[in-house]
Amino acid sequence: MKIRKVYKHGNARYQVDLRSVGMGRKDFETISKAEKHLEKVRRQIEGVREESRDNIDWTFHILFEKFLDEIKKYGKDHHNKERALRTVSSIIIAGRPLVEMKVAEFVVGDITTLVRGIRDGRARKTVQGFIAVFRQALEFAIEESVISQNPFNNLKEGVVIRTKDSEQKDLVKISEDIIHKIADVLPTHRRTMVLFSAYTGLRQGELRALTWDDIDFVEEEVTVNKSIINRSEYVRDRKTGEYFQTVSFDLRQSTKTKAGMRKVPMAGFICTLMKQYKLQYGNQKLVFPSGTGRVMSHTRFSALMKSACKKAGVKPIRWHDLRHYCASQFLKVYGNDWNRVKTYIGHASIRTTIDTYGHWIENKDEKIAAKELLNERLGHIAEQVQ
Repeated sequence: MKIRKVYKHGNARYQVDLRSVGMGRKDFETISKAEKHLEKVRRQIEGVREESRDNIDWTFHILFEKFLDEIKKYGKDHHNKERALRTVSSIIIAGRPLVEMKVAEFVVGDITTLVRGIRDGRARKTVQGFIAVFRQALEFAIEESVISQNPFNNLKEGVVIRTKDSEQKDLVKISEDIIHKIADVLPTHRRTMVLFSAYTGLRQGELRALTWDDIDFVEEEVTVNKSIINRSEYVRDRKTGEYFQTVSFDLRQSTKTKAGMRKVPMAGFICTLMKQYKLQYGNQKLVFPSGTGRVMSHTRFSALMKSACKKAGVKPIRWHDLRHYCASQFLKVYGNDWNRVKTYIGHASIRTTIDTYGHWIENKDEKIAAKELLNERLGHIAEQVQ
């Protein structure tokens, strides 16, 4: 049994080699962690019983705080991990938020509930990332002797964690008529916000962070370079000892992805609409503030859309569907120029754009032409099969 320094992807790691006792190898970020693990194994081999420790009573709230503190020590980008753990914290397991549960109480059977909670309305890649961060936090719990094994490692061989429903419905195109029916039942400032979103495709967080400096009326384009992110956490009440949820907003001087930093063209009628809107509401820094002049709450968007759809007498749609509608308009204009559509929508990969909207590009005439071409090229086979 020994510790040696190794390098992986250019980073120094400390590897505990336990192959001499049939236990394999394990890497650690610091020498102290490696020594701690080696000493623990030695004590186990010698048959020394571990004394009871306070950290066996850690809740997930404590674990997540300690885990994030550990990450920050080494200067790693912790924002994505923090976002993942905030999401996981609020998932209800066994009748209470995960954040209130003791780490040692989390069992294999809870994994399905956890994944379902993470999966709700999120992309497959996002779900996989959140699960990976949660598993890392559990590995940290093992290092701190909070638990002895990771429940994920006890899944039966062959069991697949479904990160998205197997049967996914294709996105449905929303007609121009529907969009304008919804917009027309709203007061001027909210009508403008709906139409602006529908014809620029900005994400909700990007829309909330938009300032007048970002709108260029000369070039008729919008610069997207920042977004608002929600911060949700559970805080313990000093008197009752119970946890309650708090929500705050932070301005991030970047977008969801690097590709999200972009310039989006404004159609002439949108540019005119925004000029008229600015004359009435342009005395504030934010383009679309709340009623009090602050950043709009994320909950206001879904409430606004639900109310507007009901008033307009149309089938309910989500606020995010305005972004999909915008993509459909870009496809009408730019056809198969996927790279341009990807750039304007702000996707990190052109594959994402094609996978999401590819089925929209072919119209009825194109289908007929494609079928005729198929028959023309493969017509000679008909004689062989008759």
